[in-house]
Amino acid sequence: MSLKRIMCIVDGPTEIGALQSKFKKQYYDCPEIRKGPGNGLDFSIQGYTKGVLPTIKLALTSNIRAVILLPDLERRKETFRSFSDKLKASIIEALLECTKLSKDSLQDTIFVCPPDIMFENWIVCDIEGIRASKFINDDAIQDYYDGKNGASILDKLMNTQYKKTVHGPLLFKSIREEVGIAYSNSFNDFIECLRTLIAKHCSNTYAND
Repeated sequence: MSLKRIMCIVDGPTEIGALQSKFKKQYYDCPEIRKGPGNGLDFSIQGYTKGVLPTIKLALTSNIRAVILLPDLERRKETFRSFSDKLKASIIEALLECTKLSKDSLQDTIFVCPPDIMFENWIVCDIEGIRASKFINDDAIQDYYDGKNGASILDKLMNTQYKKTVHGPLLFKSIREEVGIAYSNSFNDFIECLRTLIAKHCSNTYAND
């Protein structure tokens, strides 16, 4: 079995490139990755659900065993875990209306792991790790950056202007998971979810990586 039994649905090309580079470096393999319907502060949970539903329905008719959605929290006035719970419930409710899958089955299939506030918050959860890229200033220090503007922080820490699709994949592949989960609760939730699903659905080769 391979990581392709898992699908990740993300907001845009930065996340696609970053996840591909990270997975291929660590596992020499990569889950299926798809672009979601879009996101943003004004994008409602119902709107996101409607937009992503066709992708999930199609995935669940294939060999996909679990779907992880990674929509940015943005500046929503709630915690990333509250947003996660609401979005998961909305997607499951919609799937119950248009598939024959049970609620218990869907609870074990659909997962929502939003970065707090954006994907760049996960990039800056390991400053020492991404410093190896040579794009990070020598005086950049580690801090807890969840809930802040991750892109602006990253831009200040870099010795060049941050370009999402160029630097995102280069930096993210250098993140050390054990450091990242200590400095970002939202990244920790994603990694815990990912590790559980790899152990459950993928080869034992990956289970303890």
